[in-house]
Amino acid sequence: MTDSTSNGPQQPQPPAEIDPEQLRQFQEFQRFQDYQRFQQAREGHAPLALPPGDTGPASQPPAVQPPIQTVYVKPAPKPMWQIILGSKLVRWLVMLLILALLGGYAYNRWFGGDDPGDIAVDSGGNKGNVIAPTNAYGLQGTVGIFYKHVSQGSDSRACNLFADDGRARQKFATAFSAPDCQAAIRSLHDQVSNVSDYEQVYFADTMLKEPLTNTTTVSSCKDLTVVGGPRLGKFVLTKQSGSGAWIITDYEAEPAGCPAVDSGGNKGNVIAPVNAYGLQGTVGTFYKHVSQGSSAQACALFTGDGRAKQKFAAAFSAPDCEAAVTALHGQVTNVSDYEQPLFPDRMLKEPTTSVTEVSSCKDLTVSGGPRLGKFVLSYQDNKTWLISDYAAETAAC
Repeated sequence: MTDSTSNGPQQPQPPAEIDPEQLRQFQEFQRFQDYQRFQQAREGHAPLALPPGDTGPASQPPAVQPPIQTVYVKPAPKPMWQIILGSKLVRWLVMLLILALLGGYAYNRWFGGDDPGDIAVDSGGNKGNVIAPTNAYGLQGTVGIFYKHVSQGSDSRACNLFADDGRARQKFATAFSAPDCQAAIRSLHDQVSNVSDYEQVYFADTMLKEPLTNTTTVSSCKDLTVVGGPRLGKFVLTKQSGSGAWIITDYEAEPAGCPAVDSGGNKGNVIAPVNAYGLQGTVGTFYKHVSQGSSAQACALFTGDGRAKQKFAAAFSAPDCEAAVTALHGQVTNVSDYEQPLFPDRMLKEPTTSVTEVSSCKDLTVSGGPRLGKFVLSYQDNKTWLISDYAAETAAC
């Protein structure tokens, strides 16, 4: 009789009657179970007895881990600019600099100081001349800027336009019985009756282009039309090397009541247009001056003999041309309409003859103010058109 007690684990027994194929599968199943037990023993379970004759898989020696080494890397030093910007002292200094710049700007902005646009130191070696323009003629030229400074009473800026040797500056002061240039400017400023008109002097057509030489002369009598204040005399301008700025290097006094003479020999006319017709022509410009009350500029469009100008004044029962323009200006009800009279299509082209007529009744469409009569225009040697004769027309034409 077989003892049922055994020291090893129980093995499944094959059935009593089994065919060879079933026996083979049963034996493979037993071997699979034995292998599972062997694997469990390797993973930490108690070792199990192997079947007789089975040595199991070959054991491998445990892997030896290399020792862990700690490597310390020294950080790279910071760039000097990072160290400087990271300093609290530097940040405070930068903040104080910004506050100082803002404070200086605010002071100059609200409490005076020179206009930044005027500060352009001349590189031609003339001290004090920090606002000399690079043009001789025109409103942005040296003489035009000089009149502007007088109109605004900017005595220092006006006198800085003279050369540093002081001779021209002293001549200017003497011409107006002043102890120095600044005093003369202040005295002349008090004589300005209309700032906007006075600071926009009109230059002769010959001065539309800058001079080709390094020295030029601008006469307040012969070259300029000045309205709203006193004429300032004759200026000699010299172009500076390097900077290209024009400064006043000499000066000559002129009579206070001098007539302005244009290059065509017609006194008073330095702003005569080069066109007869249209808004930019002589008659169109005349209407514009009446609309703005610019009596001197309007009357300067007549020829110098004075006959046409007197006919115009008599047509409106005025003692002279300026008084007539002033009275007509008072009758203007719409300036923008009045200063833009409409010309007929046939006057789109300029006349082919040297004399032409423009009738306010027959040729023009005028709105916003009174019609001004018939103008006879003559072409001058300097290629401008002047009013050489005049005829009154009925108001209700």
